Amino acid sequence: MATASTRWPLLSVVFGALTAAALLASVILSWTGVHAAASTVARGDAQHAMARVQNALDALGRPPTADDLDAIRAQVASEGVVYLSVTDHGDEIASGTPATGLGDLVPEPGNVDRAGETWRAVGMRGPPHGLGHGPPPPPPPGLGPVHPPFDPLHGPPHGPPPRVIVELVPHTALALEQRATITLAVGALAALLVLATSLALRRAAAERERALRTSERTKHLTSLGEMSAVLAHEIRNPLASLKGHAQLLEESLPEGTRDRAKAERVVKEALRIERLTTDLLAFVRSGTLAPRQADPRAVVRAAIESVGAGRTRFTDLGAPERAPIDDERVRGALENLIRNAIEAAPEGDVEVTLERDADAIEIRVRDHGPGIKAGDEEKIFEPFHTTRVHGTGLGLSVARRIAEAHAGSLTAANAQGGGALFTMRLALQTPRGG
Repeated sequence: MATASTRWPLLSVVFGALTAAALLASVILSWTGVHAAASTVARGDAQHAMARVQNALDALGRPPTADDLDAIRAQVASEGVVYLSVTDHGDEIASGTPATGLGDLVPEPGNVDRAGETWRAVGMRGPPHGLGHGPPPPPPPGLGPVHPPFDPLHGPPHGPPPRVIVELVPHTALALEQRATITLAVGALAALLVLATSLALRRAAAERERALRTSERTKHLTSLGEMSAVLAHEIRNPLASLKGHAQLLEESLPEGTRDRAKAERVVKEALRIERLTTDLLAFVRSGTLAPRQADPRAVVRAAIESVGAGRTRFTDLGAPERAPIDDERVRGALENLIRNAIEAAPEGDVEVTLERDADAIEIRVRDHGPGIKAGDEEKIFEPFHTTRVHGTGLGLSVARRIAEAHAGSLTAANAQGGGALFTMRLALQTPRGG
């Protein structure tokens, strides 16, 4: 169930994502609107420049020359005009350099096209009402054939009228587009920063919560260790006396009697308490090591001989000959794992595998028992957590602390095919305490 400390980072990410999305959408809409406005401004500038050119051509009263077009282009240079041409029945008079991207377009009258920063406006010059289109008018009655007079400005009365092309760079529209692009980039960057900040806050909150849990766990283990050390030392002395006298009493009583059975039970329980005190002391000192270069194979074989002879199969898959480990502590941890595996599966062999994995050695202990209950993969490593009647609940906790002291880890999972699988990793470097 989520707590307030876990919900707040998630809500901050959601809020940050929504804020970033809203900011980005707003900037994109603004950019789209400004671009549309800039296009409208550019078209207006092109039409205005075309109107000025048409007026200048009308003012000539004759067909223009190249010098005339140069003069007209100079007059409208403030409009951003960079190219001007007049086409008269296939003959073109031009001034300036046309844009390369617009050269492939068919110049249709009334069009306004764009290539990069250059805009092209196309206009048509000719007499009103389409003069010059269609056959010549019939002569008046009683007169011979009369031809319309030649129009020096618009050309002959028949055939397509001249076409005017004006290309310009609309500086005002381009400035608007540039500002809109800068605004879009800044807005997108701001949206990313908002999202990144929310993610960073969530990560920082998660790390802080993880650090708090680790600190609480450390304090808990420290207090348990202090209490365990005091209890172990206080119990061991009277326990040694109790166990010794019980063993002497057991030896003095005849076998098969009820009194001998009671004495054996006292000895057995004394041994169990002794094991508990030993585990408590091991739990207290499991964080400190005395590492040296040792043979991992020898350590594993010694642990098997101690608690699993006859029930354990050992497989060596290529471990290093030497590793910087505290062999006594690692052997004790493995004895706990092998003992637990044997007790979990009264039938079937326990499998122990040793191999090198990158910069660590890996020791796997597998049994063929019922496996680990779902959700207990971490709980079984908590101090005093046990599922056995006579267990102390410290063996796995001590084994994990020993693995972590070697800059490694100890994990538990259910193996494929049934049973539990414990994996101990020990780093191939000098561990803490070395």
